[in-house]
Amino acid sequence: MCPPSSMDDFLHNVGENDVEKIMDEVVEENEITQIEEDINHNEAEEENDGDIRKGTAKKRTRGQTSCKKIHDRSIEEREEVILNDQGQPIGPREKTVKDLSLFLGTLARNSTFCPLIYTNWKAIPCDTKEHMWKYINAKFNVPHEGMKWVESTIQDAWRRYKCKIKKSHFQKFANMSERLKNRPPNIPISHFKLCFYWSNETVKSQLKDLTQNPELNSVLW
Repeated sequence: MCPPSSMDDFLHNVGENDVEKIMDEVVEENEITQIEEDINHNEAEEENDGDIRKGTAKKRTRGQTSCKKIHDRSIEEREEVILNDQGQPIGPREKTVKDLSLFLGTLARNSTFCPLIYTNWKAIPCDTKEHMWKYINAKFNVPHEGMKWVESTIQDAWRRYKCKIKKSHFQKFANMSERLKNRPPNIPISHFKLCFYWSNETVKSQLKDLTQNPELNSVLW
């Protein structure tokens, strides 16, 4: 099994020393392409404005929840959370429990709290996790007994998030240039070294083993 580490350390240890050079070249190439796409985008916007006036514009689909109101809470506005004997949230209201779960999901997708520059959850520094716990308790008053559930929930959401990225931005494209070109704007370019990690033959073999050994999820993700 690959030991928990930063993505840079892993790639260096397996001899992938040209990652930075490759990424810089792709970024430079994509900057030129982006200029051309911006021009086309502006033309499309003008066309869409015309569609709106005609009432024929496409309906926008709803994206992932951002929990903006929760993130904007002051310490005085935070909600109390009631736990059961297992340290799991059960109240005081069903909405509180749901809001907490959705809120934790936004942290799992946040590049500051849960960066994609580590091979798995265990590699994320303890001080980062402690900072996240303090931030959570600035928005919800979660008893200390709920810390294990909170971390487990974020870890699961982080794993699902990476699986989604892999499906939509790694497996979907044939080469690294296309993957980097189609990087989601909310993911920093430095975090997209994750694609080089997934390209490693050892990692691919171990991820394949997950189909037979689901318990390895916590090791590889």
